[in-house]
Amino acid sequence: MTTKTPTASGVSRLLAAAGFTRADIDWGHAGFQVTKCNSRAAAVKVRQYFPVSGAPESRYGDSLRRYAKAIEAKGYATEAYTYHLIVTAKAED
Repeated sequence: MTTKTPTASGVSRLLAAAGFTRADIDWGHAGFQVTKCNSRAAAVKVRQYFPVSGAPESRYGDSLRRYAKAIEAKGYATEAYTYHLIVTAKAED
């Protein structure tokens, strides 16, 4: 468990180290994208990018579940939404 506040760069490194591919939107390569969460303090947002619109929701969900598993294994908390995850520090028990 970690109570450390996640950062976009830290979560991005975590996912890359777990073997996931970063999105390269300029070149149209699918993968994850991590940004600061503008609507919540001390949180980051993880999205799955697909270069072709119209990808079924299940493809997003599959990717986000794999990302959540890797992130939670490092002690962070995740909240899943249809097209993104919110990552926060895990609350102390």
